[in-house]
Amino acid sequence: MAQRILPKILVVVAVLAAIAIPIGLGPLRLFCPAGQLELVPAIVSVGGPNAATETELVRISLQNHSSRDVALRSVRTSCSCVSASPIGDVTIPAQTARILEFRVNLPDSGTSSTEIWCYVDCNPEPLRCRVLAAGRRELPVLRTVRNGNPTFLALASIAEPAKTVTIETRERKESPPWIARLDCDLLEVEVQPNGVREQAHADDDFVDRTYAFDVRWSQIPSSPEFSGKLTAITIDDAEIAVGILRGSRSREVAFFPSIARLTPTRRSETVFIEPAAHVWALNPKVGNPDWLQADSVASHRGPCLQVSLREGAAPAGQTVTLRIDSDQGLHGELDIIVAGFRDHVEENHEALERGGKDGRGEKGSELFN
Repeated sequence: MAQRILPKILVVVAVLAAIAIPIGLGPLRLFCPAGQLELVPAIVSVGGPNAATETELVRISLQNHSSRDVALRSVRTSCSCVSASPIGDVTIPAQTARILEFRVNLPDSGTSSTEIWCYVDCNPEPLRCRVLAAGRRELPVLRTVRNGNPTFLALASIAEPAKTVTIETRERKESPPWIARLDCDLLEVEVQPNGVREQAHADDDFVDRTYAFDVRWSQIPSSPEFSGKLTAITIDDAEIAVGILRGSRSREVAFFPSIARLTPTRRSETVFIEPAAHVWALNPKVGNPDWLQADSVASHRGPCLQVSLREGAAPAGQTVTLRIDSDQGLHGELDIIVAGFRDHVEENHEALERGGKDGRGEKGSELFN
């Protein structure tokens, strides 16, 4: 008899122990059978080029197909671009549904993917819904331009550090780079590409690209102030306005003396040039008068220009402007004034006349009378 009763006692003890363990740890957690709870629809698509506003309202149904009431504990999203309406403690009775509302911020372009997680009291894992938000502009699009209006003030050398213009775009995944080059309508400007960076998003259908271009100079513009349009050219030859380059030429080109003066008694002048670190030469495109000799020379004091009258030349009342260029793109203009030759000749004639009259006239008569 004892042998028959002992197995039954052991079974009862095991059952009580199994019940006692969860009771000691806390309330027994009830699990809903698979498929008894769901979010409908599981995937929601919103937005697109025809979207009238920057946000859209999304309604999702939490459906309880089980035979017990279910408490909704909390709602979370994987991105702040989707926000839930205040919910609080909500109970969904058996065989009923509850509508949940969410506000979705539509992206400017591309398609973003966000998950909604609903936590209920009878499931260890949240119920999930995916929201696909399409952008309001078709890809590819220009998103941002940084340093699109570079400024070069007091430009004194073509060795001036380059300024970098960056263009940020959003393009479809696996598409070729959209921006082909950056152009400037100033002929003295050189624009060189400086790489393309990509940032892909695993759940999205687009890639963010950042194009960098270095803007530098092949020579310094001749005008004191200058500006030029910067234009991005796409792979299909479309033009996108990026910004305007502006600047001014350095006014630090100096001549010592500031004006060269040539006279009958001073037929040559040495003019020193600043900045002395540059190599200076006469501009070959500007013709000089035949009577003027101008040579760029070097001295212990730095570069200088030797200007002089050619042998036998005697111009009168002349003013000439010489243009000289440096190896680093600076331009300078030196004024040369030639004066005194006609006056000098007339003075000599008058002196001779006065001398003849005085020497052989009144004073002469006094000597020889």
